[in-house]
Amino acid sequence: MKFKNYKILIVFLSIVLLTGVSNNLSAQTSGEKKQEEKKQQRKVSAEEAEKELKERHFKMQQKEVQKRMKKSLKEAERLKKNKKPPFYEAWFKPSRKKGKSKSGK
Repeated sequence: MKFKNYKILIVFLSIVLLTGVSNNLSAQTSGEKKQEEKKQQRKVSAEEAEKELKERHFKMQQKEVQKRMKKSLKEAERLKKNKKPPFYEAWFKPSRKKGKSKSGK
């Protein structure tokens, strides 16, 4: 008799839990979905606008400044990744010119 009560209790609880879970999955209404879509669209459009403004600012600069900006951007991205520059880069860097010292020796 006691075991039969447990079976009934388990079946009843499983039905309640299953219906509760399915209701929570479909709880998001169409209004909430639309709000979420609008929020996503705003985010995308803001990112596009920011990218466009950066490009415009970049194109306003002189050629030498553009090169400097690219170089510093690449270095910043590399530092974000915490990587060393490649070993062969040192081979092609212009070396300091060795000349006469200021003391005249």
